[in-house]
Amino acid sequence: MALFQKIKQMQFIANYKRMWPFVRPIWGRALISILITIPIGALDAVIALALKPYMDNVVMENASSSQAVTGLYGFPLWVIPVFVVLFTVVQSLLEYGSAYLNAWVGGKITVGVKKKLYTKLLKMESSFMDKHSSGQIVFQFDSDPNTACSGLLNNLKLFTTRLFSSISLICVLFYTSWQLAIVAILVLIFALFP
Repeated sequence: MALFQKIKQMQFIANYKRMWPFVRPIWGRALISILITIPIGALDAVIALALKPYMDNVVMENASSSQAVTGLYGFPLWVIPVFVVLFTVVQSLLEYGSAYLNAWVGGKITVGVKKKLYTKLLKMESSFMDKHSSGQIVFQFDSDPNTACSGLLNNLKLFTTRLFSSISLICVLFYTSWQLAIVAILVLIFALFP
């Protein structure tokens, strides 16, 4: 029970709780923009998996030049660069879609936050206006919501992408070599621990 109390008191959770009323009307698109990052991260492992037979047969020179070299699932090795290019194109299209949705959701959240801030600004006492210049007030009320919204969304997008990239790459490591996978998991645990 104490763990849940600590999680609720984290600044990360508190920031997202504060932003939830602005996200709620557009949560479907916000969720899609985050879910798109899952295949973006997973495609890193697909490229690594596709390069494995190429690395084994061509770079490590395990196959002689007179043999018909086959790659993953019986495909010839010359097909691997085509697959890598196709995976990269798909990954780039997904990144574009995620960035577009992320910018759209961030813009909607920012507009909502700005409306609330300007409503609050209209109700401020006149002594507040006397203490600060109008340029400073307008600048802060305009730029701070942009910074806050873009930071929260970009951090969540980056975290999701890196998490699924790490998980999928570890799965490829287990497929390739379980010893390397154990080392990678230990490194990941120590990297995420702080």
